[in-house]
Amino acid sequence: MRRQTRRALLASTAALAGAGAGCTGLQHALGGGDDTPETDRDGRPPTDRPTRSPPPDLTLEAVGPPAAGPEEEPRVLTVYPESMALALRRAASIEGTYRTAAAAFVEAPEPFWTRYETVRLAGPDNTAADGVYEMDAEGGVRYELLVGADRLDGDRPAAQVSELEGERRELALAAIRNEGPRVYPETELGEWVRTEWFGNRWEYEGTVYRGKEVQQTDAAFFSQQVWATVRMRETVGHPAVTFELRAPGDAVRDALDPVFAEWSKDESTATLEDPPAAVRAYLEPTDLLATHTTVVEPRFG
Repeated sequence: MRRQTRRALLASTAALAGAGAGCTGLQHALGGGDDTPETDRDGRPPTDRPTRSPPPDLTLEAVGPPAAGPEEEPRVLTVYPESMALALRRAASIEGTYRTAAAAFVEAPEPFWTRYETVRLAGPDNTAADGVYEMDAEGGVRYELLVGADRLDGDRPAAQVSELEGERRELALAAIRNEGPRVYPETELGEWVRTEWFGNRWEYEGTVYRGKEVQQTDAAFFSQQVWATVRMRETVGHPAVTFELRAPGDAVRDALDPVFAEWSKDESTATLEDPPAAVRAYLEPTDLLATHTTVVEPRFG
């Protein structure tokens, strides 16, 4: 009787142990239980595992356009607007004047880059035109100039309207008759109006006139267009700046265009949180970034 009781007790204990092992295996299979290892595969406690830091924000700070002296190394400006890069590239590759008009990011845009007289062009997108150039450029806010004329007294010498030909003559007569002719400043006719008609004396049928621009309320103020005329020829002079023509690509434009579009003339900085990898790759080797109107310094952190 005692032997049977002991044998039964041992059998019962073994059965309970087997059942417990089965429950533990089922618990592991279902993801339950406290099975967190004390160390990871590298032997480090879980609390010491490296965590991924968020990418640093991008700050764009407006700085004044650089003005290099004759003995200084020219600053490198990476050209952001495609229209600006195209104007520089085309002007360096053609004989004569390249004329352009383009959208800018601010109202009443005044291009800063047309003030330089000697520049270097560089970059993978401009290999054929790499070099130093003497640049003759003009630019400003683009809107239709309203052309007029004031009648003058006196008999001082004046240029003769009758000697003009074609569209110049037609425009001069329309201005004298107060018919409100208009012209864009970057065109050939617009250039003649700006440099020859405005401010000069013109005689027509015995009467002397002074050509003028008729002021238009807010015509320039609300414009977001910029114009430029650019003429270049190769030289051996010392460049004031280097324009790097490195195209940003669509991914960069998709990220940066909205930032520039919201950046008014009164602001000095703008921030882009969590910038895409393409923006980092484009800006990390960039010293200064140039739009038509503004030079900015990019910083990550």
